[in-house]
Amino acid sequence: MGRQRRHRGVLILLLLAGWLLTACGEDEDSTMKNTADRPSMETVIDDYTQMRTEMVAAVDAIAGAGAWGNSSSIKELSRSGCRNGEDPDGERANLPNYTRKGPLTGDDRDAIMEAVWKVGRAHGFDEVGTIVDRPDDWEIYGEDPNGGRYVVGSSANTVISIGTGCHRWDTQPAPAPAPSGIPDHAKKDKG
Repeated sequence: MGRQRRHRGVLILLLLAGWLLTACGEDEDSTMKNTADRPSMETVIDDYTQMRTEMVAAVDAIAGAGAWGNSSSIKELSRSGCRNGEDPDGERANLPNYTRKGPLTGDDRDAIMEAVWKVGRAHGFDEVGTIVDRPDDWEIYGEDPNGGRYVVGSSANTVISIGTGCHRWDTQPAPAPAPSGIPDHAKKDKG
């Protein structure tokens, strides 16, 4: 009887292990398939740029026109490979952060947050939420089904940050240039 229980236990463990291995393979295959079926990176960047323009217009319609521009910290589109388990032929990208000088923390704060969420929903960012919610500091987000995410927040200044999920390019851009060597201040022998 003890031997029969042991065999049954081993059989259950083997079936469980087989099921887990099969499930992992299906997830990876479906991730690859889903990435190939997603819009191209060029299409996504165009849509997210349009969404950012609409967010700025929605904020300005409530708070008055402001001076918006690329953040001094992230001025250009940045690119990276996709995460482990995602399509090795895909990439993720972050649009330049967009900044408006000064806070938007007065009486219009809640209306601004709702307006940003409304614009995001129109672009498929249906999962929304709040990260920080203080009278003088707020931050909200939205996520789309393909892994895209925006974060809009206001404290000392107001910032819109938008990143894509994993997408393939129609035409792969050239890689960023490699560093040109060791900076002079980092060289041991300066002579």
